[in-house]
Amino acid sequence: IHIINISLADAFVGKSIKIDSNTTVNIPKGARSGTKFFADNKLYRLDVHPHYKFKRANDDLLVDIEISAIEAILGVEAILEHLDHATLQFKIPPGIQPGQIVKLSSEGMKNPETDTFGDILVRISIGIPRTLSDSELAVLKTVSHRDSINI
Repeated sequence: IHIINISLADAFVGKSIKIDSNTTVNIPKGARSGTKFFADNKLYRLDVHPHYKFKRANDDLLVDIEISAIEAILGVEAILEHLDHATLQFKIPPGIQPGQIVKLSSEGMKNPETDTFGDILVRISIGIPRTLSDSELAVLKTVSHRDSINI
């Protein structure tokens, strides 16, 4: 078995790979690791390398992003660069909680067998700043909050 190595981005868009002067293998959009191809009486197996930002789960793509506590409270517009370098703009709703998922329907990997698309699942984490300026602290202290908590 001969191994063909491609990136997750290449699997997303599909591509033709020239193996040698006589052999070209067409990789369909959404191809998965382990997919086998026959060409010129040789067996080829696809190995899709992991991506630094997107994780693949079947036809879905998972991505983790961190937003600030203020962005979580008020909501925020987000722009995500996709595997094909297209930009996806979406709204993170006000009041979102840590670990909550924002789903971008049909923006994931193509399923080569069914011609349907998975989703992009954006998992939210919330970062709390360790230091704030005096002016930032003054503004935050104007927001209604408890001065003490009984446990």
